[in-house]
Amino acid sequence: METNATPSMTGAPIVPSPKSGSARRRGASPEQIKARRELFWYNVIREMLTALSVMRIERETDVYDPAAEENARQMFDGRLAVITSHGARIPIAEVHPMFACSVSTSLETRELSEEVQCTVFQIRTPGGEVYTLPLHEIRSFHTLTPELLQRIEEQARQQEEARRPREGSQPFGFAAFTSLSRGLGPAGDGPFSPQPDEGGEDEDEQGRAGV
Repeated sequence: METNATPSMTGAPIVPSPKSGSARRRGASPEQIKARRELFWYNVIREMLTALSVMRIERETDVYDPAAEENARQMFDGRLAVITSHGARIPIAEVHPMFACSVSTSLETRELSEEVQCTVFQIRTPGGEVYTLPLHEIRSFHTLTPELLQRIEEQARQQEEARRPREGSQPFGFAAFTSLSRGLGPAGDGPFSPQPDEGGEDEDEQGRAGV
C-alpha cells in the first residue's frame, strides 16, 4: 500500500481527544487540570525543540555566512540543554524529531500520525552521545543566556506564522495554548467541558408538565 507521508517539522499540536457529551462533567477535576497543564507543557517543549531542529537544518542548507555560522555555533555547542525527569542535563548539539510526518492514507491514519508526530526527539550532545527522549521525560529546558532562548522563541513564532498566516504574530507559548484550546472544541465540545446534571432533562419535562 502506498503511503502519502508529508514532512511536518512543526508537528501537529498535542490535543486532548474529544469525547461524547455523555463523558462531559461540570467544571474540571484536579486530574483534568493536571492533564491540561501537562499537555500545554508538551506543546511548549515541542515548539522549542522543533524550532531548534529547523534552525539547524536551515543553517546547513544556507550559503556560508561567518556571522550566521557563529550564531549557530553558540546555539549548538552545549549552551542549550534539556533536563530530564531524573535530573540529567543533556546538552544539545543537534536535535531531530523521530517522526515528523502527516500520513494521509485515511482519516484514521492521519489522526494517528498527528497524535504521535514530534513527540519523541533524538538529541546528539557535543561529545557525540545520542539520547532518544519522549516529551514526557523532559521536565525543563536550560539555557546559559536569555539571548539564546529569545532566538528559539523567535524561530518558533516564525514557524507558527508560516503554518497559520491568518492569525498573525503571537507571543511565544500562545500557539501551545490555542492548540490545547482547539482540542477542547467549540462551545464546550471537549473532554473537560461541563455536563448538565443527570436527570436535568427529566426535571425540565416535569416542570413543563406542571409536576
